[in-house]
Amino acid sequence: MAWIREIEEHEADGEIGELYGRLREERGKVSNILKVHSLNPGALQRHLDLYMHLLFGRSGLSRAERESIAVAVSGANRCDYCVNHHAEALRRYVKDEAQIDAIARGVEGSEAGLDARVRAVTDYARRLTTAPGDVTEADVAALRSAGL
Repeated sequence: MAWIREIEEHEADGEIGELYGRLREERGKVSNILKVHSLNPGALQRHLDLYMHLLFGRSGLSRAERESIAVAVSGANRCDYCVNHHAEALRRYVKDEAQIDAIARGVEGSEAGLDARVRAVTDYARRLTTAPGDVTEADVAALRSAGL
């Protein structure tokens, strides 16, 4: 639940009304997490642009790796909404619920049965989220040894 006033769909007009309309057309609904930007439509548009670029733009990471990172970070942040959202997308690529759950709960990669690349990116993403000042060259070396 947001503590920020949100403009509901039935109240939306102007720029936010247009963005909400586009979201309904493209996605079938306006997610609650997006409504938090409703007082600042420019922020909402940039949120959407960043999301689309990170999850669907050109990258050396696969879609499964990107969604794995999103699940790991969401789990580290204890955001059930985001864990569920990204886990749903990850299920298109990973058919093992135990692996998805392990990523969300922060089980060390080697114990979760993940392949080396996914283990490396999720372990790094979790560490970068929870203790960014503790990241060292060894953490980056682990990514590189996994082919990143």
